[in-house]
Amino acid sequence: MGDQLQQYQTAQKWYAKPQVLVPAAALGYLLLNKKTRKKTLLYGGGIIFAYGVSTYFSSDDGMTKGFGKLFMTAGGGVLALGYFSKSK
Repeated sequence: MGDQLQQYQTAQKWYAKPQVLVPAAALGYLLLNKKTRKKTLLYGGGIIFAYGVSTYFSSDDGMTKGFGKLFMTAGGGVLALGYFSKSK
């Protein structure tokens, strides 16, 4: 029981830190604001896609290439959401 309590306290401390809450709140504001949603999705998707491309082409092993493909797919999805978003 003591181990579970320790794990819960560790997990609780992880997301209650300002280093996590402040960027999450800023990103949430940018995504909920209709004027900034499209640009946020487009720029964020571009950054995620670029990271995936750089990871894919700079790696030699299969697992890291797989992570690169994963980030390219996720970035492409976010880019598509931004492109088809109806905000200004």
